[in-house]
Amino acid sequence: KDIIQNAIENYGLNSIMLSMEYVLDNPDFGITDYNNGTANQQIKDSLYNVTSWIKDNYPDVTIIVKIYLKSNNADFGNTGGIPSNLTTWFNNYTNLLLSHAQLCTQYNVKYLGIDNEYNVLCSFAYHSYWQTLVNTIKASYPNLKLFGSTNLPYKYANYDIIDVIGWNFYPCLTVKQYAEVTVEDLKRNVNYDINGTLWMDIFN
Repeated sequence: KDIIQNAIENYGLNSIMLSMEYVLDNPDFGITDYNNGTANQQIKDSLYNVTSWIKDNYPDVTIIVKIYLKSNNADFGNTGGIPSNLTTWFNNYTNLLLSHAQLCTQYNVKYLGIDNEYNVLCSFAYHSYWQTLVNTIKASYPNLKLFGSTNLPYKYANYDIIDVIGWNFYPCLTVKQYAEVTVEDLKRNVNYDINGTLWMDIFN
C-alpha cells in the first residue's frame, strides 16, 4: 500500500495495474495445480483488500487487473513456450481469465488484462484462439474492458479484438553516473527521452 500511495501522490498516476502472476511448471499450463483454472482464496482476498483500499482512498484512480503467465521451463515471450495442445491450453486459460473476470465484476474493476508479452502466442498464427477466448469472456461479461500488453507491437495480432492496447516500453531514464542522478532526473525522463522528446510524441 505504501508503494501505491507513493506512486499516486508523488508521481500523479491516475491508474494502477495489479499483476496476478502465475508461474507454471511447463508451457502446457498444468491447470489442475491452479484450482482447475480458478483464482484461489488467497488471490481473491488479496485482490479484494487492495482494490477496496484504492477505491476508498483514491476513488478517481482506474484499476486494471492483469493476468501474467510465466513458465519455469519455457519462455512465453520471444523464443517459444508454445503448448503442445493449443485447444486445451486456451480452454484452461479462458477458465482462469473467467474466474478473474468474475472477481473484477464483483469488485467493480472495469479492466482485465488478458495477456502480457506473449510475443509468440499473440502472433497472427494464433489469432483465432484469442478471438474465441475474447468472445467467451465478452459473452459473460460484456461491460468488462479487455486489455492487452506487448513490448513488440509489430508482432502483436490482437489489436482488433481487445478494448485497450498497452505498450510495455523500457526507457533509458538517464545516461548519468549513479552518483549524479537525481530523483528529478528520473521523474522527468519517465515522460521524456534523454533528448527531451516527449515519449507520447514518439509513440504517436
